[in-house]
Amino acid sequence: MDSQVTLVDPAVTDAAGGNIVLEFDRDDMKNATICIRGEHRPSYFVNTPDNRITTIHAGDFLLATVERKTLRPDLITFRDSPPMNLSDWLKSPVLSAFPITLEEGGRRLEWRENFVGQLSLHDPSKPQSQGTAVAWFTKSRRRVENGKRVVHKAFLVVKPEVDYMRDIVVVSCLLAEHKLRMKAKNAAITEGRAIQAQLSFNYWAPT
Repeated sequence: MDSQVTLVDPAVTDAAGGNIVLEFDRDDMKNATICIRGEHRPSYFVNTPDNRITTIHAGDFLLATVERKTLRPDLITFRDSPPMNLSDWLKSPVLSAFPITLEEGGRRLEWRENFVGQLSLHDPSKPQSQGTAVAWFTKSRRRVENGKRVVHKAFLVVKPEVDYMRDIVVVSCLLAEHKLRMKAKNAAITEGRAIQAQLSFNYWAPT
């Protein structure tokens, strides 16, 4: 690591008030170790050794296995449960990637993308005046502070009201954030192709 890059406390957004802050050692939704801020013992391990099958562990306990397929729907398998289509657990509108809806214990929640591309989990049943976000994810950031480059780690904030389902929040966040990044990547590829096509047209167009 660059000696001028320093890892610092990432709590630059509101993560106080008893909220649980989960820090990612890598800003990678397929391979990361996740710890509760202030604790050294890892809480979650995310591994994808072959870029096809992702396992998510809470300590030694296997929470879920995600199998990504090319021609068939992706599958997710929770411990002691049969495989199911990922789209049956995390549901999206037909013509849009977000919001992503999930139901757990009779409670309906939605992962939403805001205008700056940040992911947050909402409880639609709560009054808007009280704020509906119950968890949110912030990507890692590199900044220059006091003349030095610093790295703010990626982190997930979980409010106490959904901490009882923290495992579900973590697993769904990993998958929703991965989907958000793939959406951005595909949009960039499409934009690049459009620019290239326009440049080619301008080159060959008669003058």
